[in-house]
Amino acid sequence: MSHNAPPKITSTRLDFIDGLKVIMLLCVVFCHLSEYLGIKYDQLWQFVWATCGAIGVSGFIILSGFGLTYSRLVTNTTNLQVLPFWYKRFLRILPLYYLALLTYLLIVNLIEPLNFVTHLFLVHTFFKDYSHNPGSLWFIGLIVQCYLVFPIAYKVMSRKRGSFLLGSAAVFLYGLGIILDNQGSYVRESFISFAIQFFIGMNMARHAYKGEMNRYSTPIVLIFSIIELALFLSSVNTSLLFQLPYYIYLPIMTLSKISFFIFALNILLNIKNRFQDFQRFTHLLYAMSLASYSAYLFHRPILTILTRGSAWDWIISHGFSGLQKFIILSIFSIPLIFIIGYWIQKAHDSVQKKLIFTHFAR
Repeated sequence: MSHNAPPKITSTRLDFIDGLKVIMLLCVVFCHLSEYLGIKYDQLWQFVWATCGAIGVSGFIILSGFGLTYSRLVTNTTNLQVLPFWYKRFLRILPLYYLALLTYLLIVNLIEPLNFVTHLFLVHTFFKDYSHNPGSLWFIGLIVQCYLVFPIAYKVMSRKRGSFLLGSAAVFLYGLGIILDNQGSYVRESFISFAIQFFIGMNMARHAYKGEMNRYSTPIVLIFSIIELALFLSSVNTSLLFQLPYYIYLPIMTLSKISFFIFALNILLNIKNRFQDFQRFTHLLYAMSLASYSAYLFHRPILTILTRGSAWDWIISHGFSGLQKFIILSIFSIPLIFIIGYWIQKAHDSVQKKLIFTHFAR
């Protein structure tokens, strides 16, 4: 990293990061809404809708790399202590994950014992039959892998030419993932296939710490992102994308997901810089951002309860169109998901602070 003195930073909170968390969560929720609405992906817009979930996941991996790195740069952490780091991170995510897994089993669907064991020990992302069942909880296994890798990645990035070395390692792992997947080893939902996104997040944190985020809001970056997204949509519309070999198809999908993230970041940075009224929404964005992890974990049980009730049966029986159902379900489910997620997260954080204080006070 550069040894030039960065601008003094007093908080690890960034408004545009809060906004990106909300956008990525909405991408995931909108994707899963289609399942409850019975939408089949046989048209362009329906495929793009389904792709929203993958966009949200890639975005969260970028944000994870960003958040872990930025918080340590701000606190001037040069010697990261591995065990305390893992303790704090796992204490933050695992209790809610196991509660969400239990909630899923009680409300959404039961799973076979071996599948439950793989989720219990967070190795489900290496098994094709178990990774996406139950639902979106597979993502937590991927996050745990990111936490395991981060201390080494942070140490490498702190060295001279560390960003180059880390970027090269990320590209190597990504290529290795494609090779292993083609040979029948299921690594598609593991860190090895998301190393590039995680590295982008870490590198972006370094730029944010040095006050260089304007490089992400330049016209050329925005134009490149729009062109890439347009090419992606065109290739999908002509079915060209699905005819490509997997080793070409996957990089195109990855680049498109990253381009969407950069595009969303661009929009938020420009709004923040050009509209003074943006500050009025920062408290709401913070609350929604705070709720994002719990909202991600529990949105499926909430959607399940809403669509199994008598009110939803009445909507189905009255023949509302697909768009009308989407609007109705969105209006009721999305605020509820954020509100419930917020209070779950607040309660969890309160307990967590006491546990961490008690542990390190010994």
